[in-house]
Amino acid sequence: MFPMNADADISPHNLRWYARPHRVRIVSLAGLSFVGGGMEAAFLLIATRAGLAVAGGEETILLWPSRTVSIWTGIATAGLLVSFRLIPALGNVAISTRLAELVTVTERDRLANAYFEASWPIRETEPAGRLQHLLIAFTERIKNLASSLSQGVTAAVSLTALLVFSLLVDPLATLLVLGSLSVLVFALSPIRRAVSRSASTATAVQVQFAEDVAELGGIGLELHTFGVADAVRHRLSAQARKEARARRRVDGLVQAVTPLYISFAYALVLAALIAAIQIGEGELQSFGAVLLIMLRSLTYGQQIQTTMAYVKNELPVLTQIESSIGRYSSEREPVGNRPVSTMTPVVFHDVGFEYTEGVPVLTGVTFEIEQGEVVGVIGPSGSGKTTLIQLLLGVREPTVGTVTVGGHDLRTVRRADLARLVGFVPQTPTILSSSVRDNVTFFRDQIPDELVLAALRRAHILSEVSEMTEGLDTFVGERGSSISGGQQQRLSIARAVLENPQLLLLDEPTSALDSESEAVVRTSLREVASISTVVIVAHHLSTLDICDRIMIVRDNRIEAFDTPQRLREDNDYFASINQSGVLQ
Repeated sequence: MFPMNADADISPHNLRWYARPHRVRIVSLAGLSFVGGGMEAAFLLIATRAGLAVAGGEETILLWPSRTVSIWTGIATAGLLVSFRLIPALGNVAISTRLAELVTVTERDRLANAYFEASWPIRETEPAGRLQHLLIAFTERIKNLASSLSQGVTAAVSLTALLVFSLLVDPLATLLVLGSLSVLVFALSPIRRAVSRSASTATAVQVQFAEDVAELGGIGLELHTFGVADAVRHRLSAQARKEARARRRVDGLVQAVTPLYISFAYALVLAALIAAIQIGEGELQSFGAVLLIMLRSLTYGQQIQTTMAYVKNELPVLTQIESSIGRYSSEREPVGNRPVSTMTPVVFHDVGFEYTEGVPVLTGVTFEIEQGEVVGVIGPSGSGKTTLIQLLLGVREPTVGTVTVGGHDLRTVRRADLARLVGFVPQTPTILSSSVRDNVTFFRDQIPDELVLAALRRAHILSEVSEMTEGLDTFVGERGSSISGGQQQRLSIARAVLENPQLLLLDEPTSALDSESEAVVRTSLREVASISTVVIVAHHLSTLDICDRIMIVRDNRIEAFDTPQRLREDNDYFASINQSGVLQ
């Protein structure tokens, strides 16, 4: 497929943008179809004349103007035509299936590339399940659209070959065939317009249904805790019925095309038979052959009508895919080109950030973190702590101000260097449904087992992995279901320290753990802190024990940034949480 320009509307008239990379195959498809259609027309002509000759007691047939042959020669020629016609027919099958494969792969690559090159803010706001639905269900429908268009091209070119051959035999009868097909196209145009309108509505409903399934299907213990299983089931059922009704309307219109076409076509055949009765006996063979060609032409016409209806049905899907690609491409992930070898000092200079214009999340943030420091970040919920981490990771850019690492603006730093020099442990880590090794390397397949074992040792989980049945190859269950929360968190820490990052960022790594698991993770953090500069968004007061300095974020500002001892003496907020033992 070929990416359309931003101003193009998706319609049958500009599907050529998608066909351009495959024009050689499409031309080959058309050429084979024309050859096959010509052979078919010749077969129909010879077969009809042979049949009428046998019925009339004749021994010869007119194979071509001024060329008479015996009936058996004609039959043998027809047999050869049938045999040789199989070659272009099978060639068309090979080309059309290859086209469908290429279109599917290309569209999936375009979608995936656009999504993973999009900025984090774009991906974060993407509804759950949309990418999965686009990559699987919608690209499958695009594959079917490509197959249908291939069949339409084959039918149109084969029809052209039939009409060209028919024109040489009987121009007047051929004009009758052309007129009949034109009437059919005109008569069914209202149905195609109705298909287009209904398909747009049905596609939007289908996307919404997929997003609802992804969201509601991911509800965990809350579903049972609050006793809302029936309410969720009823909502999904209502959405499923709505989606099914929308698809039924489209399917009904698409399927109505065939019986309507056949009824109109049969009426035209009857009209042709009436005309044949009026023809003199001398023209009967020629007109009979053209009549048979007309019947076959109507079959190809039916295929063309079906293709046109199918295109109308699937164009909204193409629109959804292009819309999604456009949305992903509207804001690319920052790609710097400046190489860096050190991440410190980390400096925020008068940084402000807004998700919504006029609603500040961080304001006037200025601080510096030196190499080897362990910094804790605390503050009330919603004060901007996670946003601060995302700014440090470079997945968000400041609305105002600058973030520099090693003396360079973070926006200009090469992404590959950031990936190598920065480690990250989220509050809820993503655990792959795979082995321990795969969860630590996390798609970095070039990492040797020696480094994996060293990372597991620093994360204080190596002994537990060694006791597992298959060691590094142990399957951790669906999304880590076979291991504890503490083990999941420590696997995430091992993943983050695998390449000895200079800067390690942790976003509330112990918030969901029990006291025993938290103590083990805290030991892991002490080990990690000996080799990296560490910034920890803390949820538990005990996590702050390993911190050299603590940053207090309140009211979207840095209220204080100092050693724990000085904060106990000078900061009322820190003094109160030390007294109560609870981070507020």
